[in-house]
Amino acid sequence: MKVAKHATTIALTVLAVAAGVGVLVMDRDRVTTGEAESRKKNLFEAYRPDDLAELTITVDGKTARLFRGGLDDAGQRAWQVEIDGQRHAADERAADQLVSALEMGTAERWVAKDAVDQRAFGLDPGRIAVTIVMGRLTLKLRVGGPAPSPEGSHYAEVEGRGVAVITRELAAALETDPASLRSRALVPYAEGDVTSLQIVEQGGATRSFTRVDAAGTGHGAGFLLDGPAPQGKARVAAAAMEKIWGTLGALDADAYLDQGAGEKALARRVTVRLSPRDAARGPASLELGGPCPGHPDDVVAVRTQPDRAAACVAAGLVDDLLVPVDTLVDHHLVGASADQVTEVKITSADRTVELARSGPQWHLRAPEDRSVDADAGRAFLEALLAVEGDGFAPRDLAGAPRTTVRVVSLIPTASVDGGDAERVETLELFPEQGGLVPVRRSEDGAVLFVPRDRAEALLPDVAALRSRKLFDEALGSVHALRVEAGGRVQRFVRDENGNFALQEPRGEGLVADSVLASEVASALSSLSVDRWIGPNTGSYGLEKPRLTIEAQLDADSDGGAPRSLRVALGSPAGAGSFARAGDDGAVFIAPRTLEEAADRWLLDRTTTAIAPETITRATLTSEAGKHLVIERIGDALTIAGLPRDAAASARAATIRDALAELTAEGAVSIGPAEKAQGFDKPRLDVLVERAGVGTRDKVPPVRLRFGAEDTFQGGRVVYVRREGVAATWAVAQGKARALFEALEPR
Repeated sequence: MKVAKHATTIALTVLAVAAGVGVLVMDRDRVTTGEAESRKKNLFEAYRPDDLAELTITVDGKTARLFRGGLDDAGQRAWQVEIDGQRHAADERAADQLVSALEMGTAERWVAKDAVDQRAFGLDPGRIAVTIVMGRLTLKLRVGGPAPSPEGSHYAEVEGRGVAVITRELAAALETDPASLRSRALVPYAEGDVTSLQIVEQGGATRSFTRVDAAGTGHGAGFLLDGPAPQGKARVAAAAMEKIWGTLGALDADAYLDQGAGEKALARRVTVRLSPRDAARGPASLELGGPCPGHPDDVVAVRTQPDRAAACVAAGLVDDLLVPVDTLVDHHLVGASADQVTEVKITSADRTVELARSGPQWHLRAPEDRSVDADAGRAFLEALLAVEGDGFAPRDLAGAPRTTVRVVSLIPTASVDGGDAERVETLELFPEQGGLVPVRRSEDGAVLFVPRDRAEALLPDVAALRSRKLFDEALGSVHALRVEAGGRVQRFVRDENGNFALQEPRGEGLVADSVLASEVASALSSLSVDRWIGPNTGSYGLEKPRLTIEAQLDADSDGGAPRSLRVALGSPAGAGSFARAGDDGAVFIAPRTLEEAADRWLLDRTTTAIAPETITRATLTSEAGKHLVIERIGDALTIAGLPRDAAASARAATIRDALAELTAEGAVSIGPAEKAQGFDKPRLDVLVERAGVGTRDKVPPVRLRFGAEDTFQGGRVVYVRREGVAATWAVAQGKARALFEALEPR
């Protein structure tokens, strides 16, 4: 009874659904009212991209047929193009632009039927013909000659709708060589598709690359290079592999050639062979070399597999493929980058250090459980990743490893599914051999010799995870400073004005450069280490430090005992020096800036400069006995013995300014002048008579002597001494040049 009760409703519903299906089916063959209304300004009243099966375009007698290929590994149907009966991969961008131009193309205006002149409009037969098949709906378009207005427009006929004037933009989009729809890429496979690659240099080396894993990792990682013993099959440096893949990806056709003409012009220099992961797709082979006809900057490229093609490619790309074999092999022990690493575990016979990433931070799991300062964790990791071997060792190592390093990272895969893959790298450290530590990489089995000092970063020392901030004291709290380097000792104490005053060395006229001393105090009191190394093993040059810096700090406000800071620098280490602080046995890398600030005489560099407002008279005497005198008359300086004109005043001003700018680059030595400094016969003697500013009372004169030229801190200098000051100074030649030139003939 319930069925009977609702029979009418059910029947009506079925009829409605059937009618709807019928309407949908019938509408596939024709333009619907809704489509026509929404697209009344467009050339085509209906355009259904999802139903587009093929598009054929003929331009000046050349034809290309676009259609969708089968499903690829990513579930997409890529465009294919058929030209002269040959099928090729299409240029996706060019195909999409053409389809979009036809979909969005509009008419500037429609021409009345009685005004249409097929021949005059160039529509019989037309320069361009387009046929679009969308399901059961077929659209046809012919483009003729130019229309009188607007500028650049053309006549076009839409089958079943009439003749229109189309825009300049649409006409330009359709007026294209059908061959340009063909993909320009000559290498048919991307990095993620390939399991092996071979680059054969005619008459030269063969570079054979094999992927480590089937899934594949992206960005150049995961390939081995066949090499000679002891290197053997070794891991390829990711950066070098990226360059090769980038070059292969850039092998685009600047122009396609007739196959026969291309093969005739080919002068084989390089052969590239690729094997895809999907064996059904077949290998790819490409031969390169020889000038390309009609393209002087290109060479010939002939593809013989999986299909045949000949084209012109940029000549420079061939050289980019021929990367020297010795630069391809990875000398780094760990291949992952710092951002990819998630875990590190270092194990030796008596200790283990295990570190894991926790978001942007790091967490220590062993030998204790605690958080790690972010900077310290990153410095530890970067030091580990930076370790390189100096060369390869035989793989048949005797004995057992003394330390094992395990590094886990997440690397983007090169597979079509994307995502990350876990990469586990294991290093084994064997007993040292003559200052070199053999280290075996698990990924390729290669053994590299690592110098002892670099290998320290691979040992399980938790001290390497200490905070990088060593000292954090206020500069103002430093009241005394001592610097010892190269046999010289310098001591400074703050005076009542807060400036550093010189205590040692003692010498006539020696004065501290408070700015330089403050730079040293600041570098020490706020020192951050570049990285921690571990306990002092006697191999860092710290038994006899090259440089020692000590600072005495003011007592705490609570009345505690005065504190001190002390750092000793040993042997150079890359961009810094091995160092230790106070009585702490831990060794770290101190930044180069600390040594640069402290390893010099911290003496007043303005000693050789003369305040211009104090000069009353200056006498310049050359080694040959030539004299020139400038003197103050009134408020101006002029050349003695010459008319007081503008030229004389200008020459005098040049000398005055040169004396004012004679600030030294630094002190070279203290005590008497050394023979090599050239003061036995000075090149120039300058006697400056002075008066007090505002009082004009005479003050002691200044005598400067200029000696030999030399280099100092990378620049050309001249040695200068000031009478009454027990030091020799280095002054930049450019600053002294005006004084020497003043005595030259005019």
